[in-house]
Amino acid sequence: MYAKKNQEKINKINFEIFPVYISDVLKKMHKTQAEALEPHALSAIHAPYMTTLFMHPEGLTMAELSKLLRLDKANTSRAMNELLEKGFAEKAEDKKKNSVLKLTQRGAEAAAQLAESTKNFINETLSPLDALEKRKLYRLLYKLASKKD
Repeated sequence: MYAKKNQEKINKINFEIFPVYISDVLKKMHKTQAEALEPHALSAIHAPYMTTLFMHPEGLTMAELSKLLRLDKANTSRAMNELLEKGFAEKAEDKKKNSVLKLTQRGAEAAAQLAESTKNFINETLSPLDALEKRKLYRLLYKLASKKD
């Protein structure tokens, strides 16, 4: 009976509110990230760059970073220039003599704190879901994000 009532509620959802739900979760995540980066005088704008570079210690070119994050190159350039100026990132050369961006030790420490804070936020946010529902949600979000324009 309970499952049937929940299904009826789901069927009655006004799907025009979908963007509001997504936006609400995103705002909360940005707030969590901003709080984690505040002691370093950084903002949530820097979070995707720091976490991505943290996962790629070998470094990434500016173009690779923009492409991976699906963010505008100009925004990537602005955010990375701030990280470079503040000593959280550095430019280096890879084996092919390309200029790559890497986190400094200071940047890696801040990124590790950020990653832990973000992981805790995601775990708390998804806590009402069981493991199967979480996997399904990830697959569905990936499918939506991967859809060609």
